[in-house]
Amino acid sequence: MSLFPSTVRASVVGLTLAFVVPATAALHVTFNFDSVPSGSAANLASRDGITFQPGAFLPAIDSEGSMIPGSETWRADGSAEPVTVGDPSAFGRGAAPSPINALNALFQPVLVQFAAPEVVRSFSLTLDNDPFGDSGATIGFYDAGDRLLSEVALDQTKVGAFIEATLDLSSVTKVVLPAGAFYDNLSISSIPEPGPVALVVLGALSLGSLKRRVQR
Repeated sequence: MSLFPSTVRASVVGLTLAFVVPATAALHVTFNFDSVPSGSAANLASRDGITFQPGAFLPAIDSEGSMIPGSETWRADGSAEPVTVGDPSAFGRGAAPSPINALNALFQPVLVQFAAPEVVRSFSLTLDNDPFGDSGATIGFYDAGDRLLSEVALDQTKVGAFIEATLDLSSVTKVVLPAGAFYDNLSISSIPEPGPVALVVLGALSLGSLKRRVQR
């Protein structure tokens, strides 16, 4: 993705402030997990700052290495094996929809992590071709403070089901895919959150607008 900077000027109390702000590029990415060998780490297929980590509902650890009660949330499980991709039929789960590999979340939840907070516009995936799993599962969307922003219902017993959600969620840093299934054709549409410089520009523009209104 190429980002072309643009200059924004704002008049604030008689001063003209000029900022060079990188243009915000939308992200539209689909993972079919077929670009890497079956059985390999899912992160070999990662791109655009999106990675796949084994997830677990764990507490935070204090400076002395003790668990902090009440701090449990979805975290990357450093004690687990890396998330892999594979042929679902090797596990009796039918052919992959893509049709070679799919993301293996049979035995542990998978965290889809963003390198920086994103405004997630839409999210979709395709389930494996088998009737096994949890009919009441959910996909969770979390921010950097581990706050649950939204949930999407997921019936893992629906063979090859296409799950799609239009969300428009701000500050998303991770998506939790529940254990019990293979996931394929995972698609994300998002834009980066405004950085500090962009927020300064927005504030300056607001002040300039206010100044013009007062002068009228």
